[in-house]
Amino acid sequence: MTGPRQPGPDETGSERPGPDETRPEQPALDETGSEQPGPDAAGPDQPAPDETGSEQPGPEATDASAAADGWNLPGLSGAELPATLERLHRRLAERGQTVAVAESMTGGMLAAALTSTAGASASFRGGVVVYATDLKARLAGVPESLLAEQGPVAAQVALELARGVRDRLSASWGVGVTGVAGPQPQDGKAVGTVFLAVSGPGDGIESVSELNLAGNRNTIRARAVEQAVALLAGAVNSLAGQS
Repeated sequence: MTGPRQPGPDETGSERPGPDETRPEQPALDETGSEQPGPDAAGPDQPAPDETGSEQPGPEATDASAAADGWNLPGLSGAELPATLERLHRRLAERGQTVAVAESMTGGMLAAALTSTAGASASFRGGVVVYATDLKARLAGVPESLLAEQGPVAAQVALELARGVRDRLSASWGVGVTGVAGPQPQDGKAVGTVFLAVSGPGDGIESVSELNLAGNRNTIRARAVEQAVALLAGAVNSLAGQS
């Protein structure tokens, strides 16, 4: 008896595969002879290159770049603020004057803005963050009777903050900031209520401003900083014009 027929060898002596022994499909070669990856071998999506061949940053990278441009403060647009600060510090330095700040609802953001300008040390003395009501009296010299009568968010409290920090930090100018950033009203004051004050050298160089700002907490705080800088700059320029 003869056994089952075996596949015959090809011309090289190697056995040819039978019908059930088909070889797996091989990936196609490109013109250089290199294998092209199949559809399942594709990697993760890569950022598209720009016209120079460089990869475009994704949304997260764009946000990071924006935060690294010198204004890493929530809500600050910075459109005109840097130029205003530069002019303010130059004017103060020319006159040999300095500024100090007492902040409540901005929590140090005004001091951060004022020190963002190169050379600010020539005109910025320092600041205090008096977030708690009792610290407004202990650190900034706001009369306790005033705080008990009007609460921490009031025009006169802002003015006393400006006066107190100017005196205690031996500065030419003092700036006071108090208000309600939200999300809840405070002591009958609506969210967005802000009082700013400036106290300057000489007699009667004082200014108080009441704001009613819209937006979320970060936006309100940022706008308060911008308006405080504007109020200070206006007062300094006004004094310079009188001399």
